[in-house]
Amino acid sequence: MERGEVQGIGDWSWSSLKSARPSWLTEKKVNILLQTALQRDPELGDVPFALDFVKTEADRKVMELYLTQKTVARPVIAPPGLPVDRLAALRRAFAALAQDREFLTDAQKSKLDVSPVAGEEVDRTVTLITSASPDMLRRLGTIISAEK
Repeated sequence: MERGEVQGIGDWSWSSLKSARPSWLTEKKVNILLQTALQRDPELGDVPFALDFVKTEADRKVMELYLTQKTVARPVIAPPGLPVDRLAALRRAFAALAQDREFLTDAQKSKLDVSPVAGEEVDRTVTLITSASPDMLRRLGTIISAEK
């Protein structure tokens, strides 16, 4: 966009935009047209919300499936068969890290967004994605391939 090769970009996360190109926001170089997430971001105020445009329950389910992957965009994973006590210890450690003042100060200096998703929420998201019906996956695939 900065070289004038394209006039827009779609599906860039709000946190990435704020940290990677804050001047685009402060200098009003971009207009955010739509929030595409499972939940509204309070920072985006009156920016239209994608799920408000969905007309049927079937379409909502497909849209939610598509948007669900944004919930765990940068997961930290462990191997299968990890003992439950180790998994719990890792989850506690990551939760503590997300509250650590020194870490948060370093993240802020590096312009990194720290908004972790609990491991249990990641588990629910993965289960939702992997348990999607073949019909829903076909509908989503058709929609995604039609976007090109």
